[in-house]
Parts: sequence; structure tokens; C-alpha cells
Amino acid sequence: MSNKYLYSYILPFCFLILFTACSSKNVDINKNSYRNFQNLTFFVAKYGVIKNNKTNQYLNRVKDSLQSVFDASKCLTNVNVVVINTNESLALTPTRTDILISKGLIKSLNSESELAFILAHELSHIYYCHPLEEFDDNQIINKEIQADKLAIKVISKLKYSQQSAISALSHAYARVAKSDISIYEDNKSHPILERRIKIIGELIDSKSRYRNHQSKDFLLIKKIL
Repeated sequence: MSNKYLYSYILPFCFLILFTACSSKNVDINKNSYRNFQNLTFFVAKYGVIKNNKTNQYLNRVKDSLQSVFDASKCLTNVNVVVINTNESLALTPTRTDILISKGLIKSLNSESELAFILAHELSHIYYCHPLEEFDDNQIINKEIQADKLAIKVISKLKYSQQSAISALSHAYARVAKSDISIYEDNKSHPILERRIKIIGELIDSKSRYRNHQSKDFLLIKKIL
């Protein structure tokens, strides 16, 4: 398929679908929404999507479990987790209906608890309607920390280890440090590891004995990827 065909036919058609879906939910299509749509198509086009039923079903099952404990939100409705085919350490919400997570990030994690924190963090962005907003660098940093705080509460409700938040971030940042290219390379949008760990550490209940959940399904998808 030529790039000319892609940009002339496929992308306009996809944008029409996005416009129709958002209009039906009374969501404005402003320049920020269009930028997010461009980000989504950029990552999918650049890396490609891993289409594996077991992987997709498992990730969305964990996501559904996490989403079920969130309070009602006008933005957090139908969300789909998509695995992008790169060893880069990536997890982002380019739109309010999509969570992109890279195979590289998943493979760097050690347990379902760590995965749950990553997904809960991205769901928290959607819960707060962050994908529909536009803010400067300082505000973005605050939004990241806001999502961290809510994610801790969410995984705790499902009895995942709170400590897994720290280990998940440590693994993610360690992989970023080894990468030549990363959306986190300037750290403007994602606070440095030490700051995030410090804030999370203050939230963790030292008496919590929730397990660092290690499921067979999690180990299986790591092998598949």
C-alpha cells in the first residue's frame, strides 16, 4: 500500500469515524483532539500493532477489572488496550478510547501487579479527561503525578501490591535509559523517576500486605511477545 493511498483515503476515513463517534458523545473536536488523533495514527503507523488474541484478551481483561473500580466519569467509557510492536518503553493514551502499550514495556515488567499499575495510570489519565485537554509542560507534570496517585488507589482496591508501582516505574525508566529514541527522553512530560517514587512512597501503606500478583497468563504473554 502506497503512502499516497494511505494519506488520501485511509486517514481521512479514520478521522471521519472519530468525528462521528465523538460527536455522538457531545465531545468537541478541537485542535487538541485532532493532535491526539494524529499521535495515535503516528504510533500505529510507525510501529505496527501486535494482533494476538490471547495477549489482547488478557490485557483488556486486566483493564476491565481496573476500570470497574473507578468512579463514574464522562470520559472513561469504552477503552481498548493495544500493543504496539516496539522494544521502546511506551505507555500512553493518545485518545480517550485507546491505551497504547509497547511489547518492550510489557516484557520489562515482572508481575501482573506492575502491569496493573501501568494500565491504572493510563486509565487515570482518561478518567480525568487529560487526552481532551491541552496544557503546558508544568501542567503536564502535575497531570502525570495526579494519575500516579489515583492509580495507587485503584490497584489497592483490587489488592495488587502498592509497592509494584515503584518497581513498575523503575523497570520502565531503566528501559528508557537504554533506548536511543524515546518520547520520554527530555523528561518534560514525565517527571524524573526519583520525584515520582518519592511521591508514591508517601502514599504507600507500609502495613499493606497485598501480594505482588504473578499470574500464569502474564508469564504466558511475556513469552508470546
